[in-house]
Amino acid sequence: MAKGLSRIGIGNKSALLAFYGKEVENERISRNIEKVSSIEIEKLNVFDALNVKFIVISQEGLDYLEKKYSNNFERDSKNQQTKEAEKNQPKTQSKKGKDGLAKEQKK
Repeated sequence: MAKGLSRIGIGNKSALLAFYGKEVENERISRNIEKVSSIEIEKLNVFDALNVKFIVISQEGLDYLEKKYSNNFERDSKNQQTKEAEKNQPKTQSKKGKDGLAKEQKK
């Protein structure tokens, strides 16, 4: 595994190997490689990602992350669009009588 990392240009630089699914079995192989840490992709966090020069993820792992975070992104952007639409709608005012209840205007 160390030779493979050298071939892709990682060499002696810090790296994080994120394993997904059946790949987790390979985590034991990477334990003895200097400056390389490993993590299950489900446990991947910002702190670990920012503390290394390279992150190595398989295509299956990348697909998992895209699916996981794209759903949250879509939901959050829909909520933001709804809030903006509510802000832009004209406000209607109703006239209130002495009793504090809204009066209907007759035509």
